[in-house]
Amino acid sequence: MPFFSLIKKALLLLNSDDTPFQIAIAFTLAFFVGFTPFLSIQNFFIILLAFILNISLKGFFLGLTISGLIYYLLTYPFHYLGKLILIDSSFLNSFFKIFFDAPLMLYTNLNNTIALGGFLSAIILFFPIFILIKMFVAYYRKNLQDKLNNSKIFKIFAKSPVSMFIGKVTGFFTK
Repeated sequence: MPFFSLIKKALLLLNSDDTPFQIAIAFTLAFFVGFTPFLSIQNFFIILLAFILNISLKGFFLGLTISGLIYYLLTYPFHYLGKLILIDSSFLNSFFKIFFDAPLMLYTNLNNTIALGGFLSAIILFFPIFILIKMFVAYYRKNLQDKLNNSKIFKIFAKSPVSMFIGKVTGFFTK
């Protein structure tokens, strides 16, 4: 049932009044939070920024859910990237010693290989995620929204007993 709830939230977000830019920046900020340990200073500021800026909060929380799921799939590559930077790069040791001796830097949790790898991945993927989400939302609204809403399969599924049960449990077919 959580899968249907996630689909419902995604469809409601795609059909909302939020602009593709607002949805894309919300997803991008959510990936920063989702790819690093939740209790850290940078996540506090990113969440604060998400509430201050005029972005889609629905998109932020949906992106946080999706990026949290992706985080667990990519833990080993994050660890490898973080290990490559923190441990195997001897020329950066003096930088990290100075960085982590600063009073608040330990609260970033970037001394953990997985946390640093996730943070660097979020930085590297910032613009690609932003551009892809923005293009997908614009494409969906221009080409797929009416086709999906008027498709026979969607209408048949919406009237089926299975979907009625799912609708009662998750509220999928009601706004």
